Amino acid sequence: MTRARQAYLVELRRVAERLGIPAGADLERRLIEHFQNQVSELIARLDKPKNLSELVDILGTCLGVEFVEIHDDSDLRALVKRIPEAVVAGAVSQLDDDTDAITVRRKKPGWAKPFLAIINCRGRHGYRRFFSKWHELVHLLLGGEELQLSFRKTLAVAQRHDPEETLVDVVAGAIAFHPDIFDDVFSREYALAGRVTFELVDRVKSALAPDASRHSTMKACARRSPAPVILLRARLGLKRSEEASALVADGTPPVPKLRVQEVDYNDGPRRPTLRLHRNMRVPETSVVMRAFRSFTRVSLKGIEDFEIWTTSLGGPIGAGIVAVEAIRTGDDVWALLHLRT
Repeated sequence: MTRARQAYLVELRRVAERLGIPAGADLERRLIEHFQNQVSELIARLDKPKNLSELVDILGTCLGVEFVEIHDDSDLRALVKRIPEAVVAGAVSQLDDDTDAITVRRKKPGWAKPFLAIINCRGRHGYRRFFSKWHELVHLLLGGEELQLSFRKTLAVAQRHDPEETLVDVVAGAIAFHPDIFDDVFSREYALAGRVTFELVDRVKSALAPDASRHSTMKACARRSPAPVILLRARLGLKRSEEASALVADGTPPVPKLRVQEVDYNDGPRRPTLRLHRNMRVPETSVVMRAFRSFTRVSLKGIEDFEIWTTSLGGPIGAGIVAVEAIRTGDDVWALLHLRT
């Protein structure tokens, strides 16, 4: 077990103990269910929110959080002018390109909400604004609505390694697409499509969370699939041994290959038993490779044998026919692998 995993389990047990959740198996799942049930009780007491974007605003109000989206420098100036508190000015000064969000506890809120969540929507951060809001709210939930500091920065996702931040991401990812709101629309679209497709993802996103990223919506749809499915993201990269050296055996620089960077599976009893490994090479004959080389925003579809997916030792990781849909977006290629059962 890695040190990062050990630290995460310690954080998981610490939070569960504070919440009165007994230690034992599936602690992460039971912690997620604890917060999902809290949100379900809130939804039951209110008129059902029309979508997930409305739900996050309602939960923010219940927790005393005002969301402020920052799209450019004029938004920063307007915020400091509207709330001339030193803690706000200090937070604004730290809202750089390495930061997704900053939450502050106001010193003298008066009748206003005590917490101010400043959401960075500039450039690439704008794609994460939906999830950034959920991330800040989950910090409050896990902390018993108490912030340890006068303000807290949330670093961009690629830079977060702290076990608390990892746990917050896990919980936020589960309740941001809360089943009480998500499942009705997803089930309707799934019945029409017959499987999870990129077109289905876009329809669900449009109906439920227009400001959510396509990335997070894809993961939510894949995880809810009643049939076995694998969602993967691949991009050019080196083997771990190559990353440590600038040259290979013959003295030439290593050549990046298309490799798996991220994998998600559907939940439930029909979860795939086959496992793709992070950093494994994408087969030359795979639909995923064809999509990467296509430089088109149109998805490619095809049927392939899972035996072409092999380990570094050359052996296949599984067998069987799989239907693949893949699409390139920038430097990445995303793919849905539907396993026939």
